[in-house]
Amino acid sequence: MPVETDAAASAYIPEQIPIMTGSQVISSPPSVAVKTSFHSVNKTPSSSANASLKNTKSLSNVSYATTEKPSNGYKPGKVVWNIPGPIQVKQMATIEVRLTLDPERFAGLANRITADGTIATEEADFGDSLTATLTSAKDAINIESNMKEHQDVVKGMDAQWAWHIYPKQEGNLTLTLTIVSKVRGKERSDIFIRNIYVHAIPPPSLLEKILAFLRTDWEAVSTIILIPMAGWFYRTYSKRRRQKN
Repeated sequence: MPVETDAAASAYIPEQIPIMTGSQVISSPPSVAVKTSFHSVNKTPSSSANASLKNTKSLSNVSYATTEKPSNGYKPGKVVWNIPGPIQVKQMATIEVRLTLDPERFAGLANRITADGTIATEEADFGDSLTATLTSAKDAINIESNMKEHQDVVKGMDAQWAWHIYPKQEGNLTLTLTIVSKVRGKERSDIFIRNIYVHAIPPPSLLEKILAFLRTDWEAVSTIILIPMAGWFYRTYSKRRRQKN
């Protein structure tokens, strides 16, 4: 189960400017801070990733700002997504997003993420008609999905998206998660945008592959290679002894 870490981030919200009306000064209502927290998931990374790179912690960049007070029809919501650990070039990882507007489902939302990695959790206002997309900076990652980008949030259920990603090159790569809300067909002006950073590592060398095979398939190696070789040496040695005698 995900365990919440101490790391947290708050969105930057521009300072409100007082409005002058005659001799009075009316301050605009205070902005509502967007809460962001991160969780760690007890998942076991692949042995090849462990062999190539020590576990590193990645956090998504918070870049959301409220430009105006949400109009009627927007509701407090909670969204969670996973940030994969190190990924081998041309190997697959999954990014999963879940979002709910049902307060009764807030508590267990992070636990419903099934993909590996660190879990990011955030609360913000959303409409009940949503479109989510995942894009790669500089086309450095292939992205595939068989799920609909547009979904309507239903009470008692989550909106859910998932993408399979395949890094094309090594290094620190950036993905951008975008969620657009609509109420009565009108798009919200302050779209929910987050950057997700992933680290791509080179594929293992031939020697590393052989050593990994020996570590994980020692029983198969002994059955296929070592036992027949031992039998051949024994028969050859016995034949030579008989010839000498």
